[in-house]
Parts: sequence; structure tokens; C-alpha cells
Amino acid sequence: MGDIERTASKAVEGAQGGKRGDEAEVARALGRGWHYWHLLMAWGAGVLGQSIVLPCLCWEGMVKGYVALLFDVLMLGRMWIARQLRETGRGWVFYAVLCYTSPLWIEGAAWVSMACG
Repeated sequence: MGDIERTASKAVEGAQGGKRGDEAEVARALGRGWHYWHLLMAWGAGVLGQSIVLPCLCWEGMVKGYVALLFDVLMLGRMWIARQLRETGRGWVFYAVLCYTSPLWIEGAAWVSMACG
């Protein structure tokens, strides 16, 4: 039995005994939690980038705005779900990169839809 398994089983045994602070011990044993502060900063940078790069006074701009708004709401919902489930690991990095690059891929998606349609 490795160190992680030993620590996790010890924390679970303590949690069954009703000791306080065992959730943090289990989280440490299973891995690091998400960096919500960094993820929120990435989301804010994405929203700022969207508001600078995407505006256009035409129907294409409105579609970009709706896609950006939908993405922003979905990202906030995903962060809330991750927080409620106390997710661990490095999955937050994917979402941070998605937020940072959102103005680029939303612009690219609009361009592809215009070229194809």
C-alpha cells in the first residue's frame, strides 16, 4: 500500500469517526483541488477579450455576442459544479485555456460559419 492509499484510508477511517478537518486530508491524499481564483481570472480575461474583439454592428456581431454569452454562462456553471463536487486534478487547466482563447475561437467559428453558409 502506497503513501497516498495509506493517507486516504486513514482519512476515511477518521471521517467515519466524525473528526473535523478530514475532508481536507482526503483532498490532499487524492490530489490538489482546482485553482478557482486562476480560473475566474481567466474567465474575466476572456470576457474582456470578447468585449474588445467581438463587437460588430451587424447580425454577425450579434451571433458572436450570443455565442460568447452562452459560453460565459456555461463556464460559470461548470465552475460552480466543480466547486460543489470538490473536484481535484488538473482539469481546470483545460477550462482556463478555453477561457483565455475564447475570443479567438469564437471569431474563428463565426468566420467558418460565414464561409460555409
